[in-house]
Amino acid sequence: MGWIGVYNNMGIGIMLAYVQQLASNKNESYNYTICQIMLLTIPILAIFLNAKLLITINHKTRVQWVTALFAFSYLLFAIVIQTQSLFMSVVTSIVVVFASKLGEATIMGYLKGVPQELITSFTTGVGGSIFFAFFAQLWFMIFGLNQTHWTLLFMLATLPTYYSSFMWIERNRIEHKQF
Repeated sequence: MGWIGVYNNMGIGIMLAYVQQLASNKNESYNYTICQIMLLTIPILAIFLNAKLLITINHKTRVQWVTALFAFSYLLFAIVIQTQSLFMSVVTSIVVVFASKLGEATIMGYLKGVPQELITSFTTGVGGSIFFAFFAQLWFMIFGLNQTHWTLLFMLATLPTYYSSFMWIERNRIEHKQF
């Protein structure tokens, strides 16, 4: 369950680091500050949307939407890598943060009524995701791999694991009535 938390929030750390580096390279650090302010307000929108408008949609469908949003944001990230556009990197960051917070709200809502250990595991994964993203990028740098391209491939590879981990929990919940 902790891995779902890691996968859910890892993109935030990677995108923020990339946007900060891009803004610094272009001598537009003030734009990074504006980006941070925007990224602080996006979670409020995602949580409100989840609580008020998506509450009637089952969790499995919402996790599918979140997975699709992550895939879309990673496609945008590929465009940012090619164009080096600060504006596109901010847009991509907004999509990543929105998907991440919508996923977090969805999974936390799904976990109501399950053992406390699962909730603790998920929230530990959410908290540890930034460190995991940092060490993944550090690993790519140590081995001389192009950080941005390998990071993108790594993020894409997490999508099937993210969704299948949720489905494993769903199957155990339904078939075995474990939770």
